[in-house]
Amino acid sequence: MSVKNKLFLIIILCVFVLLNCTSTSNLAGAGSETTNSLTGTVASVDGTPEVNAIVQLIPSSYDPVKDLPLPDSFTAFTNNQGNYEFHDIDTGKYNIFVRSQSGNARALVFNVNAFIDTVIAQQALLKEIGAVRIIAPENVDKQFGYAYVPGTPFFTFLNSLCKMVLLDSIPSGEMPEITYSSTNNQITTVVHYNVLVKPADTVIAANPAWTHSRRLFLNTTSSGASIANALYNFPVLVRLNQSTFNFNEAKADGADLRFTTADNRQLPFEIERWDILNKEAEIWVRVDTIKGNNNRQFILMYWGNPAALSTSNSKATFETSRGFEGVWHLAGDGTSAAHDATSNGYHGTPYSMSAASAVKGAIGLARSFDGASSYIVMKNTASSRLNFPEDGVYSMSLWVYAETIDSVFHAIAGKGHEQYYMQFKCLKNNKATWEFVEFQDQKGWEYTQDSIPPAPGAKQWIYLTGVRSGTSQMLYINGEKVVEAADLMRGSYSRNTDDDFMIGSYGRSVTIPYSQGWSFFNGKIDEVRVSSVVPDDDWIRLCFMNQKADDALVIFDK
Repeated sequence: MSVKNKLFLIIILCVFVLLNCTSTSNLAGAGSETTNSLTGTVASVDGTPEVNAIVQLIPSSYDPVKDLPLPDSFTAFTNNQGNYEFHDIDTGKYNIFVRSQSGNARALVFNVNAFIDTVIAQQALLKEIGAVRIIAPENVDKQFGYAYVPGTPFFTFLNSLCKMVLLDSIPSGEMPEITYSSTNNQITTVVHYNVLVKPADTVIAANPAWTHSRRLFLNTTSSGASIANALYNFPVLVRLNQSTFNFNEAKADGADLRFTTADNRQLPFEIERWDILNKEAEIWVRVDTIKGNNNRQFILMYWGNPAALSTSNSKATFETSRGFEGVWHLAGDGTSAAHDATSNGYHGTPYSMSAASAVKGAIGLARSFDGASSYIVMKNTASSRLNFPEDGVYSMSLWVYAETIDSVFHAIAGKGHEQYYMQFKCLKNNKATWEFVEFQDQKGWEYTQDSIPPAPGAKQWIYLTGVRSGTSQMLYINGEKVVEAADLMRGSYSRNTDDDFMIGSYGRSVTIPYSQGWSFFNGKIDEVRVSSVVPDDDWIRLCFMNQKADDALVIFDK
């Protein structure tokens, strides 16, 4: 063979090798056999065919940084009926990325399995674009690392100076996963699963071990809780039910539940109740800052990690360093101890109560009191941190539901008839008279009461808050201040601080200034709190607006 012929054969062989190396079979996700065609349609958001849209066929495992560029044969255009077609493609799984000519509307169709002669893909519906803000995993190569959506052209390099990076201009819809890799190695890590991209919005992707997440917006504008000023370290109530949460995606006891701020800082929380049978739960999340007059602030809820252990922590949620001296959710069985959520551990012992005393409350479960003999006593609290001095600084709040309205005294909660308490006093104008009282040594009872509307009557849940700040005394009903002064019932008696804190009775027979017995409460009581700080009006209002049955604060992202 001549030198010229040998040279020709070498050239032909080189071309063959080059074509083989750059064929689509070397693209991630492509197979080795060919099928005839893959067809599909593209429609605009109103359902009309999208003409001349740009369609890309992308192997489902394609890495837009490391893999070879897609050949021209992997791009098509829609015709006048919105149809497109690819011919002679390899078997394998593909994604279809579509964008309008303007680029403002896009679509992704995932996992089209090309395994027969002719494959018809699911219709691609063009939608408005969104973005994903990614919190880089710890201990990754931020100098050469990048995040990407496999099987798409979307990627972004990490930044060693920034904790978060942005994947922009992504079609709205669910991204099965977002992955991290590095140009220095072949290691890949899933940053997050099932990221739901919102149109004209930016979502957060973090915590790769958790397969599900959701934003909970905190609406403090006039359309929500209507709070003007920022509040700090506020325990937000999050209620879950079948309409807001898929309990089958979480562990049976909710142990994999987590909450973070938008920038991925962990938030302490307490699971008050997790009822897997009835698909209901109540969780308290301590949010470090709640912005006033804002409806774009959100926290993130994560779930879906079988290996996760519970981090529910009532003591961190209701910290004594922030003034919480006693917090009793009154959940659990009617005969069980009334657990104090704070580190003080002032747990209550129930008397004359049964399993039936656990009833549906304002928040999850509550305790029912029979008006004849049932009550709860927090033993050994007479000289505890609940023993506030005369003209001290403290507050008490609770939810209460009276079965009947009558003219008999009924103790709700407090630390003795001659120290401080809340009670239902008597009937006026067909409404209950709710009363917050502090006893003054040798002077008598300073009482703040309300008996006119809006004070509700029987069989209605109401939220009461009593505040003592030095010589000032206030009563709030359903988050609104109704009385800002105290009257005095005179009595030359000594102040008695020997009583323990109690719920549902004074725990002894009251004889001064006249006999009123044990003053047993007839009805339901829920979420009793005592604090050594004076909350402001916004704090009290937000408690009510968040805790009431039609919560006005928390909005679940759809």
